[in-house]
Amino acid sequence: MFGNIGRQADDSDVRAAIVGGSNEVQIGRNRGRRILDLIIYFVAGLLFCLLVWWIVAELFNTFMMKYIEFPTPLKSFERLWELFFDGYKILTLSIFDHIGYSLRRWAIGFLLAALIGILIGAAMGADDRIYRFGMVPVNILQMIPGLAWFPVCMLLFGLGEKCAVFIIAVTAVSPVAINVCNGLRRVPKVNMMVA
Repeated sequence: MFGNIGRQADDSDVRAAIVGGSNEVQIGRNRGRRILDLIIYFVAGLLFCLLVWWIVAELFNTFMMKYIEFPTPLKSFERLWELFFDGYKILTLSIFDHIGYSLRRWAIGFLLAALIGILIGAAMGADDRIYRFGMVPVNILQMIPGLAWFPVCMLLFGLGEKCAVFIIAVTAVSPVAINVCNGLRRVPKVNMMVA
């Protein structure tokens, strides 16, 4: 009965199996084993990526040392440590200032996308005719990668914060609209009429 567990069952296992059913003991052990397996595979995959990075950097630096140096993982982490903790600056700003400005641009762009996407998605989710008409441009907009908007953005806004906000917003509008629309279309019509 307990041969599949992987070790000899003791009295507490037997009592738990009798009271709660034999599957609970197995399920608890399987869950712990799955978590351990996930951790092991994650660490092994991370170490593999670092090893490949190190090998490529060493080979590149061996053959191209005169022209450019490819950073090894150790040099990259040393530089990251300097940026975060030794007070080095990039273009007169610390890394924390750059992170703050990037998060602010992301928040503004996503809020714009959420407002526009919720309005479009609500309109498409409420009416079948608008849905059939509106899904075509929304899907076309979704297929355009965010970086493809960069030339258009430069023409409209030039380089700067407005350009970054526009790219974030235009990239996020389609997924928001589609998800709002699909969520509303799954709500029963009776509930929609009551609302």
